[in-house]
Amino acid sequence: PCAYGADASGQQDSANSINRCIEKNKGSNIVFYPGRYIVNSPINTPFSENERVNIDFNDSWIVANAQMDYLLGIGGNEEKSSGLANTARTFFRNGNLLNTENNANVGVFLNDYYKNANLESMNIEYFNIGVEVCARGVAPSDMAITDCMIRNNKTNDLTTIGIQVNGT
Repeated sequence: PCAYGADASGQQDSANSINRCIEKNKGSNIVFYPGRYIVNSPINTPFSENERVNIDFNDSWIVANAQMDYLLGIGGNEEKSSGLANTARTFFRNGNLLNTENNANVGVFLNDYYKNANLESMNIEYFNIGVEVCARGVAPSDMAITDCMIRNNKTNDLTTIGIQVNGT
């Protein structure tokens, strides 16, 4: 993402640069330079099977710096009207998602019908909901979560949830 203008020093918003990197590298692997990236809007990954990306955050910190519904959207915010499940396996690993100022409600949001998403060695900290999985429709989403820490030790009036599955 740094080749697209992302700032690993955490001084400037990197959301547009990270999303541009994902857009330009659909269907491939993306590795972050180690560092601290602040984002003022969500990071979204593609839904379509042949456009999916694997992201190795390389022990970087991704920090929510403005109000947003979620920090990392797997399957983005695309509409899926066909109800067909995509089966390409995707990985999101070795990262730290941080929400110190309670800006983002959800750390990782997995969209409807997204199959075979994998979170590996991730720290997801200080979100109201650490991971939200949408499991509606005829082909619900699924996610493997391996060696991850989801925590919220902030004291506030909000109820916190580690993993929430929404289904009908």
